[in-house]
Amino acid sequence: MKVAIVGLHQSGKTTVFNAITGSHAATGEYFHKSSEKDANMSVVKVSDERLDNVYELLKPPKKVNASIEYTDVAG
Repeated sequence: MKVAIVGLHQSGKTTVFNAITGSHAATGEYFHKSSEKDANMSVVKVSDERLDNVYELLKPPKKVNASIEYTDVAG
């Protein structure tokens, strides 16, 4: 799944991005012209104990957790 965090300048998008992903992206002076092209991106694996239970029960050769790709778009 891919999710983009969009909003107005200085509205807290990067702070929310950092909280969700555990990243340490720079906040504050992010609105410079050079940074409008660069978006922060991070992939977070979703742990699910139901998947773990099914994996232990069926013993498949491979276990793949769901992942979410977050993109912090400049305002």
